[in-house]
Amino acid sequence: MSVSPLPDVSGHTIFCDDVRFEDGGKLSLIGVYQGQMFIHADFPVTLPKFGIVVRYHERIGSRSDPLVLKIFLPGDPDDAPTFSAQVPVDELRKAGEALSSEEKKTENGEIKFHIMQAPIILSPFVLKGPGAIKVRAVCGDEIIRMGALTIEKAAVAPPISPNVS
Repeated sequence: MSVSPLPDVSGHTIFCDDVRFEDGGKLSLIGVYQGQMFIHADFPVTLPKFGIVVRYHERIGSRSDPLVLKIFLPGDPDDAPTFSAQVPVDELRKAGEALSSEEKKTENGEIKFHIMQAPIILSPFVLKGPGAIKVRAVCGDEIIRMGALTIEKAAVAPPISPNVS
């Protein structure tokens, strides 16, 4: 059985209600969503806080273009994210270039990865309607899908009538 090679760039996002910074460099993620968020009110909805933890992996030496993180909220056009920021990767990339060829390799002989993590807390957080929160990293002409969270209005359960005997 063969193992699939890792792509040169990849990443993922964890969506949650809150991110807390703990002693010793730990993060506590509170109320982690598992693919969907159900809203039990009419849109627009304002949440007091919303956490997004983005983790980006880049094989050392594979990229040199600027890295831009984009977060699209439901209703955002493809060219106008609600949040966009350039990620300061230059120093990290320079440190990777300064490594010897042996230091750049894992025990298996594969080139190591830079790993960057960005905890983002949005407060207050307004959702205008249903759809998807999408996180993308843009490096040169390449768009890396980092994750998405579907936002849906919760189905209204029928009222429970008391059982009278």
